[in-house]
Amino acid sequence: MKKLIFVTAILGVASQAANSGEGQLIPRGIYEKANYYLISVKQDGKYLQTLHSRVSSMSHGYSVTRIDCKNRLYQDLGYGEDNQSNIKMYDETQWTELVTGSSKSDLLTFVCSK
Repeated sequence: MKKLIFVTAILGVASQAANSGEGQLIPRGIYEKANYYLISVKQDGKYLQTLHSRVSSMSHGYSVTRIDCKNRLYQDLGYGEDNQSNIKMYDETQWTELVTGSSKSDLLTFVCSK
């Protein structure tokens, strides 16, 4: 029974990912029951600003992130569930160091390699 539930969850993620049509799939260094998509990248001074989404069988979230490719740092600028129009931008943000294997690390590697 546990195997059936696990397979159903994986198929749900794959189905949502196939139907999302949201941009480029961001390769992940580790397996996770979610897919990440890069929707847009724009220049933000000397940094990059991304809009990306996380799609799983349980949720669909959107994040705005500022990336410092040179120093391998990022700032979370905003987040929203279900729709891009639900993104709430944060008043204050801090630069954060990457954690190897995290989704932010994979996002930075993907965006900065282009």
